[in-house]
Order: sequence, then structure tokens, then C-alpha cells
Amino acid sequence: MMTLRKTQQLILGIMILILSLNNCNAQSPSNIKQLSKKFGGTWYNSKEKYYLTFTFEKEYDYATVAIWKGKINNLENIDVYKAYIKRNKLILPAENDDHHGCYCEIDIEKNLLVYKCNQGFNFTDNFLNTKKPISITRYKKVKN
Repeated sequence: MMTLRKTQQLILGIMILILSLNNCNAQSPSNIKQLSKKFGGTWYNSKEKYYLTFTFEKEYDYATVAIWKGKINNLENIDVYKAYIKRNKLILPAENDDHHGCYCEIDIEKNLLVYKCNQGFNFTDNFLNTKKPISITRYKKVKN
């Protein structure tokens, strides 16, 4: 009988596999290696108590972002997103259909992962609209 943790890991793996099958634009192996090194590991925001990890596959033009709240090894309530690779950054495009989501950019600044997003009900701008309020969340690397 599988334990709860193994079941959660299996579910996460299936979610990542499903997301990875949706896109097949290739990235160069060296670019993926650089991005994996840059964004690799587990990141933590102590204020919001969120963890992030990134998975890169050399065949695709996006990374899979897993985000969860709680403890580092407690893989409950995981959300998984596609973050597209654009000029050595990760981009979450705006989404204004079933799952509303604002445009976000993810990059590393001064050894912190910086997550910048349009705020409010701005689900249409596919760029960081600095003429309107944006949210900035910083994560510190806690595990390689």
C-alpha cells in the first residue's frame, strides 16, 4: 500500500508529465543547463510561507513551476504552472479564461528569486505593466 507521501509525489510527477506533453518547442541543451543552474533548487518566501521548484526539459520552451505552502518536504496542495523561457527569464502569461492569472516575470536578482506580477484584475496585459501596481515577491534559495 502506498504511503501518502509517495502518492503525492506520484501525482506531482503525473502533473509535470501532462504539462510537458503540451509543448514541443526545443531549447538548446546548453541554454537549459544554464537555466537549470540559475533557477535550480528549492526557493522559499518566509512571509507567505511558499516554496517553489523548477523543472526544465531540454525539448521544451518552458519550465514547470511547482509551488506549495507549508513545510519543505510536505508536498500537499501543490500548484503547477508553465513558465515560458524568454531572454533568460521565466514568464507566466496572462490568462483570462477559466483560470484567471496575471502576467508574471521570474528572475534572479542579488541571489534572490524575484517574482513580479501585474496586480488586480489585469488578466490581459502580456507585459509587466509598471503604470499600474505590480506585486513583487522574493524567495531565498533553501536547498540545491
